[in-house]
Amino acid sequence: MSTGRRYSDDEVHAIFERAAARQEEATKDEDASRSGLSLEELQEIGAEAGIDPAHIALAATELMTTGTPTKSDVYEAFLGMPTRIGTSRLINGHVTDDDWEQMVFELRGVFGRDGIAGEIGRVREWTVTSSMSRFDHPVKVTLTPEGNDTQVTISQEMRGQAKSFSIATGIYLLFALMIGLVSVLISGENVPPIGVAILFLGMAVVFFGGAQIGTRLYARRQRAKIDRALDRIELVAREAELGTLERENQKAAERQVVDEIQAPQIDLDALREPEDIGKQRDSGSRTHS
Repeated sequence: MSTGRRYSDDEVHAIFERAAARQEEATKDEDASRSGLSLEELQEIGAEAGIDPAHIALAATELMTTGTPTKSDVYEAFLGMPTRIGTSRLINGHVTDDDWEQMVFELRGVFGRDGIAGEIGRVREWTVTSSMSRFDHPVKVTLTPEGNDTQVTISQEMRGQAKSFSIATGIYLLFALMIGLVSVLISGENVPPIGVAILFLGMAVVFFGGAQIGTRLYARRQRAKIDRALDRIELVAREAELGTLERENQKAAERQVVDEIQAPQIDLDALREPEDIGKQRDSGSRTHS
């Protein structure tokens, strides 16, 4: 017969309610720990998709240490036409000269032009002139150190396009207005009909609509190139970081091997001196005699 404490009905109800809640919470935690994929499973999936398992491991490590990479987009427009596009992203570590050389190589491949690379203090820049028109400002790539990381910014100014298309549209509208006023206020055989004003007005609308569509499509293509260039730059940075980790691991392994080789295999302190051995032999011979 139990001699412990006796619980009332209310206490029994509260105990079982809390126990059930704790069991439900423990079950949820266990299910959460079992859900998702392990790093080995991610690497297997990546290998099937043609992604190096080392890149998967580095990306997982980066996500654990810094979280989702910081990214900010810039888009400015005038009368519906883009005037500036750009993207900025934070990558881990600082960029070495070898890394920068590889990044410039990747940028040339993405934009299809050699461009001009330079440095201003610790800031690295690469510029390339677009092939859209002579009104375009160059695409600029800037790498700026931010603490232990590097801020990569790629931007392009397109104010020249918006300005030129706006001026051309305004000229068509001005002609339409002038011809319309002349047709309404002045009568005569040499006066242009109102249809000419309507024609210029229609041309202005078509031209402005075409400029809207053309500049937006061009900005979309340039944005895709910018994102692709940022991905290439980040990949170079990750490969460099992975190479650094591999070299550090290799050096650590080499140091361990050297330490094992240099470590004494025999405990010299445990060896007996020749005098001790002679004394032991003398004591042994006296004992036998």
